[in-house]
Amino acid sequence: MRPTGFEQCCVVHCEVFGCQNHHLEAAGHEPLLLALSSASIARVKKFDPQGLANLSWSFATLQQHDPVLFARVGETFLSSSSTWEPQHIANFLWSCARCQVESPPLLAGLCAASSCSLDTWTCQGLANLAWSLAKLERAENSLLERIITVLARKIRRCSPQNTVNLAWSFAKLLAATSAVLELLASQTTRTLAEFSPQHCSNLSWAFATMSHMQEPLMMMISRHMLECKEECHAQDIASLLWSCAKLAWQDQALLKHLCASCIVKVESFSAQHMAMCTWALGCLTLPQQELMHSFARQLPRSRGEIGTQGISNLAHGLGKQALRDEDFLDFLSQEASGSFALFTNQEFAMTLWAFAKLHFLSPPLVAGACQECLERRPHLLPQDLVVLSWAFARLDVGWILSAMSAEVQKSIPELGPQDLANVSWAFAAAQAGAWSLLEFFSISLCNREGLKGLFPYLCQSCHQVEDAPMMSSIAQEARRQILELEVQDVSNISWAFAKFGLRDAHFFEVLAERVSALVGCLLPQNLSILCWSFAKLELQKPKLITCIMQECWKHVDQFDSQGVSNLIWSLAVLAYDSPSLCQRLSQRAICLVHEMTAQEMANIAWGLHVLQHGNTLQCFLQHSIGPFSRMAVRDGAAWVDFVNVCLEAQEASGTQWPRPCYVHRSCWTPDPLG
Repeated sequence: MRPTGFEQCCVVHCEVFGCQNHHLEAAGHEPLLLALSSASIARVKKFDPQGLANLSWSFATLQQHDPVLFARVGETFLSSSSTWEPQHIANFLWSCARCQVESPPLLAGLCAASSCSLDTWTCQGLANLAWSLAKLERAENSLLERIITVLARKIRRCSPQNTVNLAWSFAKLLAATSAVLELLASQTTRTLAEFSPQHCSNLSWAFATMSHMQEPLMMMISRHMLECKEECHAQDIASLLWSCAKLAWQDQALLKHLCASCIVKVESFSAQHMAMCTWALGCLTLPQQELMHSFARQLPRSRGEIGTQGISNLAHGLGKQALRDEDFLDFLSQEASGSFALFTNQEFAMTLWAFAKLHFLSPPLVAGACQECLERRPHLLPQDLVVLSWAFARLDVGWILSAMSAEVQKSIPELGPQDLANVSWAFAAAQAGAWSLLEFFSISLCNREGLKGLFPYLCQSCHQVEDAPMMSSIAQEARRQILELEVQDVSNISWAFAKFGLRDAHFFEVLAERVSALVGCLLPQNLSILCWSFAKLELQKPKLITCIMQECWKHVDQFDSQGVSNLIWSLAVLAYDSPSLCQRLSQRAICLVHEMTAQEMANIAWGLHVLQHGNTLQCFLQHSIGPFSRMAVRDGAAWVDFVNVCLEAQEASGTQWPRPCYVHRSCWTPDPLG
């Protein structure tokens, strides 16, 4: 029987106050709540279980955490838990979760009492129980299993809110098995017409968190969202986009609708919402330039509040979208430069990856990143080292790779095929960064302590980064994983070894076999790079080169100027004579002649000359001498090669070419690679 005196008045007052202020905080009402709390604590033993449950529910609804009140109610519960009905237990546990009550004995008692009477619980009670465990981050496995068993019998009675709360809770606790998710999906399909946008976003989030793709369900949610007349808020839009990205759900109509909604509601987006959306669109490879411009205009109001994960997600999303928005990147650069020490290793690596991908060279950012990398080297994981190596090479500060090479070499046995290829490429591509080095000095001069220990690495900045022992380790590991190397991997690795001039005979034997197996999948860029690599190392692999050249026939019209140049030069070096292919490549070169560099024209002319294809050479020179002569050529070797070929072609044919300032071969030794 419920009390009829003062205790009843306290409960009723709190219930009414809580219901009226369900979405409000208790600010401004502290004196009244304090008085109610003090009076309730003094008489707590006179309340019945329903009164105590409702009292705690009211304080929790008002987001008023009263530790003393909850402690006294908890003591009363533990001494009389057998008299508490399921709804009272559920309400009290929900209140403890809402107020984040930290009392292991109380929570253990509530879980035990719940388990004893679980068969009689309603769907709402089960949902509240699961939600409370998730909010308290208590993965009570035996209790969760009991909930699932009872839920299987009562699933058809679940309301949309119950279904969504259960899905969210099990996902939050990482306890949502495929069987549970399929059970919840079946109920969703029966009640989806009653779902709000928030229901859809939370349910999608749960399935995405568990990486459980249920295509029929996602199709229904997509259709429902497009037809739903209810307002979709920022949190719903961000969660849905994030879920689509995690599940790789490419429903173009839904994505277009969500992006349009982002632009309309952009002023209501928090920094976290913008970060989620940007990251998701990046993962979906869905460039949204207008939306990113809108975010860029909104971000400055979040200055200093965005957090390291937000910076990383925003940068990563832009990088994956390949959108170089200067305002956006400038803001992120300023936010990141002063807070690198707070980043996790993964956040640090992925942020640098994004700036490198977009080739955004901000001196403070680069200098801060270099210094931070040197300080956290011993703590970087293999994947972090791979990403950072690639990023620093792209940012033209390759000198720092000298400082990272020892850690990279130790991590090689843990790297996968793509990692090995990316590390190889990074170390081969890392050139002296004189401009970056000077910028680093000018920015860091005020922090002399930060420069200690850097001079051995900085002094190497005038040389290409090379580490033969490390490359030998990469060759050994790549041989072990040779069957897992994909097209881009073999292309990058072969280019790196050729760039270093490292001939590992055993490695290139197995690499040639792998290239032969992949030859039908090679893109034009891969074909030209592989051919150039074997030529640069003077590796005679006639069968392989024949296979590559046969593929080149299929793609002649797709080669760019560098690809054509590399192929003709390689044919000459390898003494692989194919007049018909050379003629086709030369015709392609003539079409691209106004896009070519001096080096590319010189290599083509030199290659055709060495292969003694006089008529093809004559035709190419007719179209290339004019563009070449008009160039402000700084590459002396390219100039000498081209002019000498012109002289010899003129002597052989009697043709009078226009006179670019001729230099005789004896004045300069030709170098086809420059």
